[in-house]
Amino acid sequence: MAINRITGFSGAIDIDATVKKLMDAENIPLDKLKQQKQTLDWQTQQYRDMNSLMGDFRNLIVGGVGLQSTFNAKTVSSTNDSIVSAVSKGGSSNTVNTIDSITQLATSARWTSSTAIAKQDSTPIVATDKLSSFSFASGLNVNGPLTLNFNTIQPDGTKSATPIQIKIDGTTDSLNDVVTKINNSNLGVSAFYDNVTQKVVFTNKNTGAGAQIIANDSDTTNFLSNLGFASTAIWASATAITKSDKTPVVANDPLNSYSFASGNTVNGPLTLSFDTVQPNGTKSSSPIKIDIDGTDSLNSVIDKINSSDLGVKASYDSVSQKVVFTNKNTGSGAQIIANDSDTTNFLNNLGLGSTPSKTDPSQFVLNIGSVLNMDSVIKDGKETVGVDSNFTINGLTTSRKSNTFSLGDVTYTLKQTSPSPVTISTATDTQSVFDSVKAFVDKYNDLIQKMNDKINETHDRNYPPLTDAQKSAMKDADITAWQNQAQTGLLHNDSILSGVLNTMRSQLYSPVSGLSSAVNQLSQIGITTSTNYLDNGKLIIDENKLKQAITNDPTSVSNLFTANGATTGAPSSQQGLAIRLKNSLQSAIDSVALKAGKASYGPSMYSLGRNMTDLDTRISNLQDHLTQVENRYYTQFNAMDQAIQNANSQSASLAQYFK
Repeated sequence: MAINRITGFSGAIDIDATVKKLMDAENIPLDKLKQQKQTLDWQTQQYRDMNSLMGDFRNLIVGGVGLQSTFNAKTVSSTNDSIVSAVSKGGSSNTVNTIDSITQLATSARWTSSTAIAKQDSTPIVATDKLSSFSFASGLNVNGPLTLNFNTIQPDGTKSATPIQIKIDGTTDSLNDVVTKINNSNLGVSAFYDNVTQKVVFTNKNTGAGAQIIANDSDTTNFLSNLGFASTAIWASATAITKSDKTPVVANDPLNSYSFASGNTVNGPLTLSFDTVQPNGTKSSSPIKIDIDGTDSLNSVIDKINSSDLGVKASYDSVSQKVVFTNKNTGSGAQIIANDSDTTNFLNNLGLGSTPSKTDPSQFVLNIGSVLNMDSVIKDGKETVGVDSNFTINGLTTSRKSNTFSLGDVTYTLKQTSPSPVTISTATDTQSVFDSVKAFVDKYNDLIQKMNDKINETHDRNYPPLTDAQKSAMKDADITAWQNQAQTGLLHNDSILSGVLNTMRSQLYSPVSGLSSAVNQLSQIGITTSTNYLDNGKLIIDENKLKQAITNDPTSVSNLFTANGATTGAPSSQQGLAIRLKNSLQSAIDSVALKAGKASYGPSMYSLGRNMTDLDTRISNLQDHLTQVENRYYTQFNAMDQAIQNANSQSASLAQYFK
């Protein structure tokens, strides 16, 4: 029901002022509830601040003295850093290795246009012009979308898992745009166009011999040929060559000793019959015949193909279980044609797919790809292609695909050839390890200082949280000073914080049992407790003693911090100091979170949150009650005011009769 709060008609009572004074007294319980909630909110935040400090310390342990690699930090020295440099990944032992000589550095394969790129009218192209605006020397005009399809083989033998596609469009792309798309693709090369020589250069991003770029279709081959790249046709197995029982073919086994996956077996003589078309259009004058027998192995068949007039170099890769034919002549347009079903069936068993000839349905044309020819690179007065590095280390002559390689925990970088030996040695990086241990000690001291400050801080009950009415009567500076004082001592003698302090102190003082060395306590490496009781157990470092311990026996120092115990689930007495602290800190963090939560927690997930929710409910109920009380006061005083007004009216009316 709406309450009439239009007051003061009689003028005898200041209803608003009277009700306000009455409600000030009624609001005292509400203010106390709000103060209780504010105190809980401050307490929650202070708990979370302590949790943040413990979390920071724990993270420092996890990424620092809790890792064996921290104590394995090494310095690396080279007797000639201009020839060989090295870095260490860290290891428990120090090493000395000698690169006796370096005879060759690894270089990257390069592919360069064999001729200048020109227009059909023999004028140079402009690299920024759209491809559709001109025709290449061959007459090719890229007047729409075109997808370039590639496969690659890296120097280490890694093959692209799927075709690499580069989509271009002659109406929107220039030669510069195509080069940019190649560089941004997974083709694994750095490409550029030189407008002086009018040539394009592809440089493999990896060093070493054996790199290949393979054009998968005629559109790609034709486009590349217009950029001046020669290519060689290849025919490769589309699928692995297997036996009928799905096991790999053994290249030296006789063909009649097994059946191919199709079920076919070569039991006797078989004549393979081919025709060929070379890139220049020359066709074989008569069928090329290769006689094989079931007693031949796959390797001997390949030998016969290579010694025939088929014009290819054939090979079998036992890893991929595939056969590859590579045309001996460069250029596009090459074809290998199977003349009969026996030849086609045998090739199908080798995974070599084919398509019926358009001119003679009885003939089948092998599916083709093209591999870019590697251009020779002139360097140091000699002609080289992508090559491996060759060197001798500790008397062993070896090679690598890259000039940077790892042996054990050391990564070496070869910078130049040299007949002279270079010695690489590693030693414990004492300063790095010392810095990590010092960071641990400093963080521990900072943590226990702040935690002790909170535990020992007393609460002044004369400074409760301010009410809204009190704030309205104070200056901002006075409010801040009051609130700061009101927040002191909220974690006084807190059991969780006191418990973790005692636990950490005990864990650091207790020796680590089960270690193979005599070092099992902090004091043995120069870390002791302050003798000043006011420091509350702060750690003190004897820098010289700590550095000496690290230099003399870094493994023992590492075990002191990182030992996991002799067995799984070993007691904490066998655990390294860092492992102990890491576990106890996590336990304390979890306990604080149960009480004060985290930023991501809802109020129902921690005890102080549930307490504040309960206070919110009580505050809301009390506010509803106070609204009813205030309405009642206004109803009563309005009625009183109305009665006074009526009495005044009657008095005035009676007074007229006595005039």
